[in-house]
Amino acid sequence: MNNDKDPLLLIPGMMCDERLWRHQAAALESRCSEIKIADGTTADSMTEIAAAILKSAPEQFALAGFSMGGIVALEICHQAPERVLRLALIGATARNEKAEHQAPRLAQMERVSDGQLREVMFNDLLPTYLGKAQQDDTLLRWEILNMALLLGPEVFLRQCKALNTRRDYRELLQDIHCPSLVLCGEEDQLCPPWMSEQLAQGIPGSTLLIVKGSGHLVPLEAPEEVSSAMLGWLAKPAKL
Repeated sequence: MNNDKDPLLLIPGMMCDERLWRHQAAALESRCSEIKIADGTTADSMTEIAAAILKSAPEQFALAGFSMGGIVALEICHQAPERVLRLALIGATARNEKAEHQAPRLAQMERVSDGQLREVMFNDLLPTYLGKAQQDDTLLRWEILNMALLLGPEVFLRQCKALNTRRDYRELLQDIHCPSLVLCGEEDQLCPPWMSEQLAQGIPGSTLLIVKGSGHLVPLEAPEEVSSAMLGWLAKPAKL
């Protein structure tokens, strides 16, 4: 594997498509042999989603996952650690879902099943996605909502089930032995900074960056900071 330019696999978060990574894909294009956006919409368990992504992934690759995509990335590291040259976890967590968080998600799933995807996204989720400075960014809010509406209710239901039934990956972090970046927004309400700190403490030799003034959607809220951090991450020698 050429350590100068390796393939990069980017995994979007829940109800996000390739637009989530558009700034990073443009900034990192010259640093990678290819950039692929993985499809995390095809199954209702982290195990099956990761297995499906691995089937079409390069033999070895740098791997970055955002939010739910970060959890899928951890599952990929569990299933095929020898294929992951570098790992970036952005706005992610290694923890499984607690019962008090499962119940609200189940209620949201019922509402989405009744045709209320727009209402759930706009009223329940959007306010928790963005930092204070971005709450009134109409264009960004519309883009987030549009990604979700285009993916549709069936994807929402599958991804919610995968999140509610995911395993706890904390004990597996010590087995990750590749250049690793952990990054999150300072104002992240869904995966607050202490979760990223826990990830960084668990992964040997990892780098932690907390972006000031950003909420959960840090790849879109603070694209330059995220791209700069990922460029530094890609510049580190990959594991052999």
